[in-house]
Amino acid sequence: MDALYYSPSITPKDPKVALEIDGKQVEFGLFRHEEFSYDSEGRLSQITTLPVPFSPNDGKTDRYEYQPNQVIRYFSYTGTLEEKTVYTPDQFGNIYPPRNAEYDSDGFIVKNTYVYSTGKEAFTDGTDEYTIENGNIVKHIRIVPQLNRRQVTLFEYDLSKPNLPQIRNFEPRQSKNLPTQIITYWTFTGQTESNPYNVVSYRYTFDESSQIKRVVAVGDTYSGTGQKIAGSTSYSFVDYKISCQ
Repeated sequence: MDALYYSPSITPKDPKVALEIDGKQVEFGLFRHEEFSYDSEGRLSQITTLPVPFSPNDGKTDRYEYQPNQVIRYFSYTGTLEEKTVYTPDQFGNIYPPRNAEYDSDGFIVKNTYVYSTGKEAFTDGTDEYTIENGNIVKHIRIVPQLNRRQVTLFEYDLSKPNLPQIRNFEPRQSKNLPTQIITYWTFTGQTESNPYNVVSYRYTFDESSQIKRVVAVGDTYSGTGQKIAGSTSYSFVDYKISCQ
């Protein structure tokens, strides 16, 4: 699979793409180009990150080998020696599970802890909680106790369509259906007024074989009273090319 990532936050230079979104012409600059390869069992075997014009970074390669109860990663930047790292997957095959991950019977993470900083001190009492319904993650609550803060993310799906294929087979399980919108807001202990919140909407283009060709993400920020904040709209998109061997 070949993936090209574009954003208008990158000064549009060649190669660039102009899209019409909601009646507005938006120019996008290329900022990442990745190629993904898979073995005969459908497991990720290599990620090649190619240099793109005007990027300060050279290319890099991640290779993966699979042994019983082990995933071996070989990482290198172009022209450098490979670095080898050996991972032991957990019971659901994840090699990067979050701290103290708890799973449901279907292999979804429902709770974990994480480390965060107040700017002066690091704490380990942060928690993530997930609500799963019909094979989809519908709510994520992130609690930051020492800052009296709570972040809530709500996920909406097109239940008639399956999600895109999971690129990395050794990461936590993704939702079953195709995401259409993500809403994120924050609250603080004792707060009475509503905070601004973010909404990201996804638009998909498929080819005649129902393979994904493009994903466009449009983000907006709204005031606590539901008014769109002027100038807050952001855009990005990813183009895919899928080859079967």
